[in-house]
Amino acid sequence: MPLSKENDLHLTQLMVTTPIFSPPTAASAAGPLALMRPNALSPRDASAIYAEVARFGFGSMQGVPGGVQLASADGVSVLTLTGTGWQFMEDLTRSAFPVAVSKLSVAIRTFLQKLPPNTLMLD
Repeated sequence: MPLSKENDLHLTQLMVTTPIFSPPTAASAAGPLALMRPNALSPRDASAIYAEVARFGFGSMQGVPGGVQLASADGVSVLTLTGTGWQFMEDLTRSAFPVAVSKLSVAIRTFLQKLPPNTLMLD
């Protein structure tokens, strides 16, 4: 059934995911330059990011391979940050798009500050 009005469109979930790569290094003289994966997110950096996003209701922090997963107590928001990428999910049936964008903006801005210079995010 075709949509008759733009108000008929109801988003139920926001999900964003991005892989991360370090810039090529000149030290790889033995072969072609290649993108390198960054190291894992350190516990110290994960704690600093958690401190910034806790105000948005993130109440749990759990280690995952290479990083951390942060989640709100009500399950509305889940943020996974590692040395190889990040993923954000927000249940928009229990939240609002502007709120989700605010959470994502603060989390990613803080996360980017912890990554090596010239790190690439691919979409």
